[in-house]
Amino acid sequence: MVTSKRKPIWKATLRGHPDLLQEEDLLILGRQASSDRRDIVDLLAVNSKNQLVIVELKKDKADERVIPQILRYYHWLYQNPEKTQQLLAKKKEQSEGKRYRNRTIDLDQAPKIVVVAGEIDPVLVSLSQYLNVKEEIKFLELTAHREGTQQLLQITRIKRKRERVAPTRTKPESWEECGGRTGATEAAVEIGKRIGEIIDETSKAEKWNLVSTFNQGYVSYRMEGSGIGVLEIGFNEAKKDANWCYATFHLGERGKDYTDLKKDEYYREYWYVEFEGGSDLSQMEPRIRELAKAAYAFNNKVG
Repeated sequence: MVTSKRKPIWKATLRGHPDLLQEEDLLILGRQASSDRRDIVDLLAVNSKNQLVIVELKKDKADERVIPQILRYYHWLYQNPEKTQQLLAKKKEQSEGKRYRNRTIDLDQAPKIVVVAGEIDPVLVSLSQYLNVKEEIKFLELTAHREGTQQLLQITRIKRKRERVAPTRTKPESWEECGGRTGATEAAVEIGKRIGEIIDETSKAEKWNLVSTFNQGYVSYRMEGSGIGVLEIGFNEAKKDANWCYATFHLGERGKDYTDLKKDEYYREYWYVEFEGGSDLSQMEPRIRELAKAAYAFNNKVG
């Protein structure tokens, strides 16, 4: 909590106390204008993971009209990476000591978005889940009240309530039906089924509550009652051929531990392995069990 003897100016306050934004060792770079000058990012920063952070401030209520603003900021930053590098270089020149000497901007990481307002509209929070951004938007309500001669500021994070997902109308009842929807060969289906058996065996041995759900062309595994799927086995003839299946593991940062896994080009927190139909899984079985454990740990942490 921050105290002030006068009416707080939010932007100045957050510049002086970036810890209020609930980001680790945040370095505020300043403001940044979009190319047509219509939109100006209220605060642009970089966190300890060298990830850009866009901060949108609304003195009163933030509603769904914030969404197009955010998308324009997002687009502009991707189109103008040199501008942010210039801001960082200038900031490092101005900072005292060597604290931020090694701070960089990792352009491979998607920018993080933080919305701060006196009131966050629940509709905005709900709609944000449909934005094609790679990290959940952080919403913070900043309120002020007076105690004697002091103004007190308080930050409250507003989280999106987990929404119930409507069940799929048609769910295959077997691996054969699941693979059949994508034209997978019998050999590919057998590989997928065996991977599923390994995961089921691991789950049972570890006394987990992972539940498999058959969908159109893939089988997902998630914790019972959780909407977060972190294991997926699927078939996709368009990516390779009908004699092929894959296993995807949503491991977040943990995925970096597995150098033999491929990284999804668009969803960088997803890691996957590919299997040809008819291949021998005996060599990979210990690896699949290890990955299942790591994925379960991730699921348990975020679910």
